[in-house]
Amino acid sequence: MKGRDLSTAGWLGLDIGGANCKLATDGGESFSFPFALWVDPDGLAPRLAEAIGSIDPTGKLGLAITMTGELADCFRTRAEGVARIVAAVERIGQGRPTRYWGTDRRFRAADQAIVAWERIAAANWHATATWLANELFGAANDDRSPRIGLLIDVGSTTTDLIPFDATGSIAHGATDRERLATGELVYIGMRRTPIAAIVRSLTLRGERIPVAAERFATTLDAHLLLEAIDEDPSDHETADGRPALREHAWDRLVRMLGEDRNGVTLVEARELASQIARRQRTLIDRAIRRAIDRIGRPSIVMTAGEGSRFAAELSSRRVPDAAILDLADRFDPGIARAAPAHAVARLARASFGSPARGIDG
Repeated sequence: MKGRDLSTAGWLGLDIGGANCKLATDGGESFSFPFALWVDPDGLAPRLAEAIGSIDPTGKLGLAITMTGELADCFRTRAEGVARIVAAVERIGQGRPTRYWGTDRRFRAADQAIVAWERIAAANWHATATWLANELFGAANDDRSPRIGLLIDVGSTTTDLIPFDATGSIAHGATDRERLATGELVYIGMRRTPIAAIVRSLTLRGERIPVAAERFATTLDAHLLLEAIDEDPSDHETADGRPALREHAWDRLVRMLGEDRNGVTLVEARELASQIARRQRTLIDRAIRRAIDRIGRPSIVMTAGEGSRFAAELSSRRVPDAAILDLADRFDPGIARAAPAHAVARLARASFGSPARGIDG
C-alpha cells in the first residue's frame, strides 16, 4: 500500500486486540498483524507506528480507534488497559486527529476516552454493527415493519452475535461481562480456543476417553486436520509454538488423549477433529437459537470471520426465510478480515468528513 494517493482519503481505522491488530482505510484497504499484547505491551506503539507508516507514510489520514486489548492480563484493570492503549496511539499519532469509538455511538478525543473508559473498552463489535446498520438499512429502510439483522462473527477467539436495526446495535449487553451473560459473546473461536473448553471427552476406537485439562491443542488443530483452515508455515501462534501445519496439528491433538502419532493414526486424528468440530457447531448453534429467541426472526443474517461457513449453515436452518449474507461476499474479503477497523473508519468519515478540514469535539 505504499505510495497510494491519499488525497481524497479520510480515516484509518485501528482495531487493537489482545492477540491481533487490524487496520483499514475508509476506502477499503486493510492490513492486519498478530501481536501478543499481554507479552509485550510496551511494544504496541512501535509496532503500530510501523504498520501505520506502511499504509500512510505521508500522515494524511486521521486515526479512528476501537479496541478489545484492554482485557489483556498485562493490565491490572480494564481502565488501565484503555489508558495504556490510548497513550500508545497518541504517542505515535504524529499530529494526526485521533478519535475513539464508544458503545454510546460517540467518538471521543483521547482525554475523554480515558475518562469514559467503560464506553471505549471492547467496543469493536458495536462499531461493526453500527456501520452494517447504516449500510444495509440506513438509506432504504422504507419497509412498513422494522427490519432486524443479526451479525454472527466467528473469529479466531470468540463468536459475536450482534442484533441490529436501522439505528445500529440493539444488543442487550454493552460490556463483555453483560454480553457473556446474555450469550451475545461466546468464547469459542476457530483458532485459539483450547480443546478442553470444547469437549470433555473424545471417542477413539469405540472408547470414550476424557481429554486432558491442558492447552496441548486448540481449535486451530482440529480445523487444520479437517482442511477447513489452510496450513501456514509462518504461523507459530499454536499451542506448542510449532508451525500451523497438519503434521504438527496431528501431534498436538492426540496429546489431548495422552497419546502421540505412534499410537493414533492420521485417519483417527481426523475423526477426533470431526468430533470437536461437531461440538463446536452445536455450541454456536445454541447461541444462535438464544439470540433469535430474544430478538425474533431476523430478516438478514450477516456472517463473518473464519467460521462464517459454520454460521451460514446453522442460520439457514434456524431462519430459512432470512437473507443469509457473507460479509466478504457482500463487501470485500479485505474489509471482512478487518471489519471493525473498516467500520470505525467509515463511521469517522460520516461523523467528521475529511480530517484535513479539522474536526470538532
